[in-house]
Order: sequence, then structure tokens, then C-alpha cells
Amino acid sequence: MKKYSVFLLVFLSITNFSHGQTLNQEINNISFRFNHSQRVPFNRVTIDIIKREKSVVVLTNSEPSSLDKVWKDSRINKTKTITNEEYEDLVKEVLNLTKIDLIRPMSLSGYDGYYCSISFGSSGNKITYTFWSPTNGTEYRGLTEFLDLCKKLITIGGLDYEQIF
Repeated sequence: MKKYSVFLLVFLSITNFSHGQTLNQEINNISFRFNHSQRVPFNRVTIDIIKREKSVVVLTNSEPSSLDKVWKDSRINKTKTITNEEYEDLVKEVLNLTKIDLIRPMSLSGYDGYYCSISFGSSGNKITYTFWSPTNGTEYRGLTEFLDLCKKLITIGGLDYEQIF
């Protein structure tokens, strides 16, 4: 009986590890979206992190809500790469988003302000978390990890999150 229990424990550990590895390998895209209802600079920000066969590419795009040249500094379109290790750390963090209580963040909402979205998955299957103004009532709404990940993705995209939020 003892041998059976040890075998079962080892089998379950291996199965659990291999399932985690498979899940991580299926996540080849992490995206961040920011859209502000009234702000002119950095009105829309998108950051796409795409795992390719030999590299991880970060595509950053920012648009002001006005075409006036005074806002040209917030019109950004750039590409860079990050390491596989940095990407795997991000995958672990996005998988932690599944622990968010999805009802509590909805206790605060509005029309003015902004929305932040984080999506992850493969080209055909994605999970998306979208919250209104996560800097408002962050702790009460249980969005600390979500906001921290937003800031990290903005930084990886080469932008200053203090300018965005």
C-alpha cells in the first residue's frame, strides 16, 4: 500500500508539472490595452508581446486623441525584443490573474476614466481581463496584482506608466 501511495504521489506530481509546462507553451501572446475616455496624450495604448520560435517581440503603439502636432510625443510606434526568461516570468504573472475575484472589482465603475485590458493565450484562444480605472480603489477591488502587471507591461513596452495613469 505504501509503494502504491508513493507511486500515485509521483505520478500526480509529474502530471501536474507537465500540464503546467503545456499551458505555458500554449501562451504565445500577451497583450495590454489602455483606452482613456477624455485624455488627449496617450489616449490609446497597445502593447503586444508575441512569442515566436526564436524570439519574443514587443510591439508598442500609442496614439493621442488629437492629430494636433503638440501631442506628437505621445504618438509612438516601436518594436523591441525581450528574453525568453522575461517572457516566462510574464506568463507566470498572467496565470496568477485567474485568482482575481471577478465580482469585487465591479463594485466601482464609471463612464469617464479609462479601461485597462490584459489578454493572454494563443492565436485562436485568449482570456481577457478588462477593468475600469484600476487605480481607483485598487486594494478594495482586489486589483493590486492586475495593476502591478499593467505597470510592468507598460514599462516593458518602453513607456512610463506614470504618464499613462
